[in-house]
Amino acid sequence: MTVQLQKTFFNLESLSHHLYPDLNLWTTAKAFIERWMRKKYRLTD
Repeated sequence: MTVQLQKTFFNLESLSHHLYPDLNLWTTAKAFIERWMRKKYRLTD
């Protein structure tokens, strides 16, 4: 699963770079991923 996830992120990053060259996918996704992980693992802010 890890390899598939890495391939998916690579493809998303490549596509987003072609559509929006100034967009940093990792910066944009960071807040969403942090909220998701807190909710999934029930961590506090």
